[in-house]
This record gives sequence, C-alpha cells and structure tokens, in this order.
Amino acid sequence: MYPAMLRVLLSVLALCFVTGALGAAPLATLKVRYNGTLSKVDVLINTVKRGEIAPGQTISVQLPANASYTVTLRQGDLAETKTAWLASGLTRQLVFFGPNAPTEGESSTGGITVHLAGRYDWADVFLNESPQGRVIRGQARELRVKSGETYKVTVRRDGRESSVTVYIGVGGSLSKKAVHLRL
Repeated sequence: MYPAMLRVLLSVLALCFVTGALGAAPLATLKVRYNGTLSKVDVLINTVKRGEIAPGQTISVQLPANASYTVTLRQGDLAETKTAWLASGLTRQLVFFGPNAPTEGESSTGGITVHLAGRYDWADVFLNESPQGRVIRGQARELRVKSGETYKVTVRRDGRESSVTVYIGVGGSLSKKAVHLRL
C-alpha cells in the first residue's frame, strides 16, 4: 500500500511540474538609469553587485515581485541609494543623478547642523547610533561627515528620542543639511 501511495504522490507532483502549477514566483522588472558624471558605477541591489553602468545607460533586472529592493550606485566612497517596491508583472524605473565626481574645489566632506527644540536644554547626539557629544538648545551643533552618504541623526535624553535621516550630497548646498529635532 505504501509504495502505491508514493507512486500517486510522485505522479501528482510530476503533473504539477509539467503543467506549471508549481511555477516560479511572479517576476517584475527593475530598470536602473544613471545620469551622473562618473565614468562608471557599480549597481548593487540589496547589497549584491549586479553589474556596472555608465552615464546615459539603463540596465534591466528581473526580480521576484511584491518585494522592496534597495538599489545603490557606488564608486569608491561615492554612493547614492534609492528604494523601490516591485509589483507583480510591472516595470519600475529608478533614475539616478548621482553619485557624481566632485568638481574642482568641491570637498568630499559635508556637514550636518543639529538644532534642539523642546523642553530639554540639552540632549545627547548620535550619528548612525555613534555618540557625538551634546547639543544645547539655542546653540547649533556642527557635525562633519563624508559626502555622498545617508545618516541617521538622533537626539536622546531621559529615555526620549527624536530622529531624522538625511542624505548629504556632494558639492555646494547639497553637502550641508540643517536638522531640527524636538524632545
């Protein structure tokens, strides 16, 4: 009796495989276009390198649908990241205008100016969970950071916290951000 049931089960599985009843997960297409100034950048999707791309080029990648993907274009320390949700059977395009090469006179560093508001006169400051000292209400706190990166700025005191995430671009006003956090 047992071998007969096994034959039936194997027959059903084979039929499902042949007819596609156990088909692959639905797919979606992600198109990534680079309009920056670097000669080429690496394309990473969920931290896995998927190739290189040059300015004006678009690449297409088939990925499992109904999921969120983080796409990063990177060359050395310069990077830009975006996130996209891919729905089944659809095509999603992300257009990147960075990372870009710093022009002459531009620095690869940027700055975040932290302002504290609210009932506390001071709070501890964290940059990507790394302690950066204190900020005092009414006195801006300057933090030097690397351009082309995303940072989470957090202020904490007495078990309370407030956070904001900022991208520091490369060059000019893109490399400076002011954040106002209230506790």
